[in-house]
Amino acid sequence: MAPDVAEIRANPVAYRDAAQGIIDDPKQSMNKDLRGRLVRGLKLRNPDELTPHYVSNLTASSMLTAGFTWTTVADTQAWLVAHGLRFKPQAPKEGGEAQAALRAVLLLDAFGLDVKAAQDALCELDQPEM
Repeated sequence: MAPDVAEIRANPVAYRDAAQGIIDDPKQSMNKDLRGRLVRGLKLRNPDELTPHYVSNLTASSMLTAGFTWTTVADTQAWLVAHGLRFKPQAPKEGGEAQAALRAVLLLDAFGLDVKAAQDALCELDQPEM
């Protein structure tokens, strides 16, 4: 890009589009530390393999099992949602995952958000199968 301000003013669309391309690039929209943790933790050969489509084929449970923290899983989910995707759905496993899901619902409830559907889904998990 030309550093000349007059050139930028004469052709703003090209510069705006170039800047938008950087903003829309999934690699650029993820915090550098999170990106590094994911590349190392997922044992990817290079950072270019870390794409929203690749990560959306994983589950939150598999991320936790691989040693990622709840914060990393939440930050990664936010990145996926920003690109129109999400982790592959899977109910939380018994124990720590179910407890964390319940805590998340209770926290949202404390902020006055409607959590009825989430509470119902968690209650269904507690029901013994017949």
